[in-house]
Amino acid sequence: MAGIWLANATVQPGNDGGAFIGVPWRGVLHTTQGTSTTGATGTFATNNSWPHLTVNPATREIIQHLSLDVAARSLEHKPPGSVDTNAANCVQIEIVCMAEDTPSWSIEELEFIAGVMRAVEALVPIPRRSGLFFEAYPASAGLNNGLRLSDSDWLDFSGWCGHQHVPRQLGGHGDPGKVDIEYLCSPHLLGVGSSQSNPGAAMVARTPYSLDVVIGRTAQPFAEGWDGTNWGGIGLPVGDGAVAPTGAGGVAAVARRPDIIDAFWVGPDGSLNTSWWTRSGGWAPTRFSIGDPAVKASTDGGIAAFGRHPGILDVFFIGDDDRPHTTWWTEQGGWATLSPALAGPASVDASGGVAAVSRRLGVIDVFMVGSDSRLYTTWWTEQGGWSPTVLQIGGAPVPVQAICGCAAVARTPDALDVAYVGTDGGLYTVSWTSATGWATPVRIGGPGAPLSNMVGGLAVVSRQPDVLDVFWVDPGGHLHTTWWTVAGGWNPATLQIGDPAVPLLHSATPTAVARQPSILDVTVVDLGGVARTTWWTQPGGWAPSYLILNV
Repeated sequence: MAGIWLANATVQPGNDGGAFIGVPWRGVLHTTQGTSTTGATGTFATNNSWPHLTVNPATREIIQHLSLDVAARSLEHKPPGSVDTNAANCVQIEIVCMAEDTPSWSIEELEFIAGVMRAVEALVPIPRRSGLFFEAYPASAGLNNGLRLSDSDWLDFSGWCGHQHVPRQLGGHGDPGKVDIEYLCSPHLLGVGSSQSNPGAAMVARTPYSLDVVIGRTAQPFAEGWDGTNWGGIGLPVGDGAVAPTGAGGVAAVARRPDIIDAFWVGPDGSLNTSWWTRSGGWAPTRFSIGDPAVKASTDGGIAAFGRHPGILDVFFIGDDDRPHTTWWTEQGGWATLSPALAGPASVDASGGVAAVSRRLGVIDVFMVGSDSRLYTTWWTEQGGWSPTVLQIGGAPVPVQAICGCAAVARTPDALDVAYVGTDGGLYTVSWTSATGWATPVRIGGPGAPLSNMVGGLAVVSRQPDVLDVFWVDPGGHLHTTWWTVAGGWNPATLQIGDPAVPLLHSATPTAVARQPSILDVTVVDLGGVARTTWWTQPGGWAPSYLILNV
């Protein structure tokens, strides 16, 4: 079938509104003002008002009526002298719901809708952002609701909006009401790079309004959570304490659903171990060994993990054979009993661990540092499985400081960025896009930029598709950051953040999370082994100090 169609949608054809006019792409969220999928699609057929998609958060139905490369018909036809809103490269999603009820959507319903938005963004270039205020219904209704864009602003807009923002809707449509657009555009809903596997804390955001930190201690991992208002105030044990994390390996943590966290670590015997948290039960007092027991992980490296789907977990590690390995879990089949080796260089420097990223549901990219101090990658696709080859990337004149490893992030489904420390102490990034392939590495920071301490790694995070933030610890134990934007490239300036009076542990890599497009959180470990956190908000900037965590 020609056109652009979501792979997991049921097709129920409708009538399109003609060709797009070639302006920037945007998505429009509607509510059907009803609770029945069949009732909604019947109304579209009667009124010839077809959207691209009808989705039902209650039943998890996704129905596609039109290819994403033609106009829909759910907006009112243009009044004389105004723009054709339907034709303005907008993908229209009708959500089976009442606009009055959207503020009370559950996290599961928000995750479902956000997943549809991510699937659309993977097929057409709608930026994962909004920047618009969504008013509650019925105050959002009316031609003069104070929210509607002008004709010119509408043509320039690119991102996600609601029917309440579209110009000249004479019916006064105020849908979809006060949706949580910050949640729907949050970075945690895009496949992102795993926590780098140097020792230090692992941090995850189950939702845009929560944080959980897990850190390995002598006996077992401990965790503390933030519920949007307060930190837990006490470190909770993870697992049964029978297998401690290795000092060099650190821990990895994954929030594959808003109500589940999975923690992973390597034991002193090279075993892979996991425990978990649920909203209803807290941290489990049990622990499982996973993967093939005959395949041991190197105790010099670490473990990386992510959940590319709520029902799938992928775990990566460097084996004691100096090769990259993986194992996995599915909701249907449980943990695999295999830990197959992946393509890699002749030998991987295990001290650098492994980084992995899922930029699309059906794609995984894995990164490692070879014993030759070069950066390598291999990949998996749902169609082809694991690649039998490995690719050296970067080709930088300055080799990679292997013990610092590398960190990877997917800022869009078609863009990857890998950051690493060079043997000169400088910070470098190398980027990939589906259109251009791997680029030449770029050094971060201008003349005089603080160097890395050459032991710990760095963290990279994408809080928006056009923004990257990098964090590292200098030789004096101070935390620094710099940033990149599509428009300006890498900023030549760097910024020292946190409390300069608190020296940080060199070997503990910072961990960063972007739980909202306008919020960053960073966790570090000081010389006394105490975990601390600092944060940034778009209106307020960086916090002036650290907050001590009880892990």
